[in-house]
Amino acid sequence: MQSLIVDLLFFTANYSTLLIIAGGIAWFIFFKLKQGHPEPVTSLSSAGSDAPQSGAIRTRTRTHTMLILAGIALLALGIVGIIMSAMISSFVGKFDTQANTSTGSTSQISAYFDDKPTNYIQLANIHMANGKTKRALQLHNMALEIRKSRVSATPGSFSRQRELADSYTNLADFYKFTGDRKHTLQHYKLALGIIENLTAKHPSNAEALLVLFELNAKLAHAIVQTAGLESAIEYIHKSQSIIDKMLEREPASTQWQSALAESFENLGDIHATENAADNSLEYYNKALEIMRTIVGMEPDNRQWKKEFADVYQKAARVLKSTGHTQKALKRYRQAHEIRTALVKAEPFDEPWKSHLADSFGYVANTLKIQGDTSQALQLYNKALKIRKSLVVLHPKDNLWQILLAVSYENIGDLQVNMKDTGLAIRTYKKVLMIRERIAQTYPDNHTFQRAVSTVRDKLTQLESIDQ
Repeated sequence: MQSLIVDLLFFTANYSTLLIIAGGIAWFIFFKLKQGHPEPVTSLSSAGSDAPQSGAIRTRTRTHTMLILAGIALLALGIVGIIMSAMISSFVGKFDTQANTSTGSTSQISAYFDDKPTNYIQLANIHMANGKTKRALQLHNMALEIRKSRVSATPGSFSRQRELADSYTNLADFYKFTGDRKHTLQHYKLALGIIENLTAKHPSNAEALLVLFELNAKLAHAIVQTAGLESAIEYIHKSQSIIDKMLEREPASTQWQSALAESFENLGDIHATENAADNSLEYYNKALEIMRTIVGMEPDNRQWKKEFADVYQKAARVLKSTGHTQKALKRYRQAHEIRTALVKAEPFDEPWKSHLADSFGYVANTLKIQGDTSQALQLYNKALKIRKSLVVLHPKDNLWQILLAVSYENIGDLQVNMKDTGLAIRTYKKVLMIRERIAQTYPDNHTFQRAVSTVRDKLTQLESIDQ
């Protein structure tokens, strides 16, 4: 019950604006209905009385009453949401202020949180989403230093070693996002060294083995661009050997079968990076075969379905890149079907809604190649609608802003193909405004800088034509 109340409060905080709008609409409909039917509305206290009324009047009375109550409830929830949102912002700000002034003593912060490093990391993720990369890095390093000191105090502790590896992994993920390959590899390897030591001491610990598998996969993805395909595959094969051993012990485990599918998926990713399409598709198909079996065994497990859709999408991308657009469209639609069902089951799950927007975009891209611009535009607009809704809910989250720019740019590209230069210019200007702000927020990210140049080039070319 307590968890349900907490979930409801966070729901109201995220959707306060929509709740207030819905409440206002309910009241607006009520007043319009009342104006259309001047008969007096029966009061709540007498609505259930036995006074003779026509069926039509009783129906209107019940409708009016339901609209009044719905309006009151929605407006109240919206107000609660605004208060909750303000409290959350204040709470994060208070913790961030305390983190600024406290690097050793935990007396003040422990009043709010049980584990300071964990919450430094959570706060770092918030700052990262808002573009404050320097502050995010500072918080990750503060968490790292605390965890180092804990390992020094209890060097034999499995959990402390595991936490330290997590901190190195978090830093590697941070450096990967900012484009710093050297520090990315360095921190993944530091994490890997700790976990390899743990698995040597605890060879039957499934948790440590799963982390070891994931770290080898992360290193493979990170190293392929610098050391080449063979070095990357070496790490993937190390991860596969872990899975093979665990499946010998637990052949019916869907967790380890999923990990095996992920291993094939990783091999597909690595070969796709090196433009080895045939090998890539072979591995993706092996992953799909395993995921199809797992989903059949556990049809209610939504995570398996999400992973199933991910592999369909990757296979489609390779097929499209090699000119097999019809086969690619089939795979994209299979991924889209799964994601539509996931969002229908969990309509407020924002990452899944974002994945659904991805699917709309990928199907539209393929239809555009096939010349079906009308259907492609419809799907691009459906993706844009989702992206806009996520930005409205989280206007300071740069990830949603970046993806919104992608949706706009897809539409602009299609408008160029349709020879609608004026509309394309207006759309690209929206893209440029978002991308320039993102590039300023993340000045060290070369990908974001290049994205600005790309949009500027498109605009310059179109404006020269439009003159």
